[in-house]
Amino acid sequence: MEYRDLHNWLVPEANASGTFHFSQLNTGLIGITSGNAMASFLLAAVDNANATFRSLRRWEMLGNTWIAHFGDTWKITPKLSINYGIRWDRATPSVEKDDHLSFLDPYGANPSAGGRAGRLAFAGDRWGAASFGRRHPEITFNKAFAPRLGIAYSLSPKTVVRTGYGIFYTQAFYPGWGGGSALDGFDANVSYSSTLGGIQPAFILNQGFPQNFTPPPFIDSGYRNGQNLTYRPFDANRLSYTQQWNLTVEHEFTSNFYISAAYVANKGTRLPSSTAPLNALDPKLLSMGSRLFDEFRPGDTAVNGVPLPYAGWVEQMTGCAPSVAQALLPYPQYCSSLLGLNENAGNSSYHS
Repeated sequence: MEYRDLHNWLVPEANASGTFHFSQLNTGLIGITSGNAMASFLLAAVDNANATFRSLRRWEMLGNTWIAHFGDTWKITPKLSINYGIRWDRATPSVEKDDHLSFLDPYGANPSAGGRAGRLAFAGDRWGAASFGRRHPEITFNKAFAPRLGIAYSLSPKTVVRTGYGIFYTQAFYPGWGGGSALDGFDANVSYSSTLGGIQPAFILNQGFPQNFTPPPFIDSGYRNGQNLTYRPFDANRLSYTQQWNLTVEHEFTSNFYISAAYVANKGTRLPSSTAPLNALDPKLLSMGSRLFDEFRPGDTAVNGVPLPYAGWVEQMTGCAPSVAQALLPYPQYCSSLLGLNENAGNSSYHS
């Protein structure tokens, strides 16, 4: 029996101090090519800037793995031996210590998208109507039983046949350093830009970053509408595994010379992949051609016969264009293809 307790402490620092840009326009004259970016910098006239504000100073991703194994070797006769065993693996999906975690719930009603399916859900049950209920989106897989069998048989004093078969599971997989974490709703990237064609600076740097915005957290199932968000498929904790089998025949010709002939094969199932986007356009709709790129405008109820997904949709689309193609997606409220962070839809086969 083996137990592994996994911890990943994360301290967010990226862009906490902000990123600031200076332009010649802020010290130039209207209609004349003039001004100097260095002069704008010396005057602290910011052309555009952004900073990330977080409601958490740190968060802690947790997980654990249980492993149990039994095996034995049985010498049935002087010529025949069998090695057998079974292993069980249980790798829990990652969670955040205090449920500071958010992700796509592809089935939950989105109150800011006309009640259609697909919302930002928050881990656990402490976040009111935005709570997901479980601490992680995946359903924990408890059936990772992996039998192994090996057989060796001596055909003669100089010839041996060996064969074997086994199943081998991997641990739960989350790419990158975040351990499956996403903090949508717990942080915000705030930006300001100059106006009047660049003549009016966004703000004066020595007066500090403007504070006329609502700081996070934003515990709202519609918070990421018109943007992207993290998707962890519900079935992604069904662990990846391989089946391996082989057959070897070995014959000794002299005391220091022998030949082995072997067949080796394996088949991988549910391997890490990026091949099954949740938010993809139905290929049958590609026949619409360039009409897919036409865009909705405020007040439109339909374009090219395609209805507006829901009231307020055009105004929400700040991360991508409110095109006909976007309106026809399964989740038109989100701008990404929604590839699963820990998707495991891959397969492989090898024979040698």
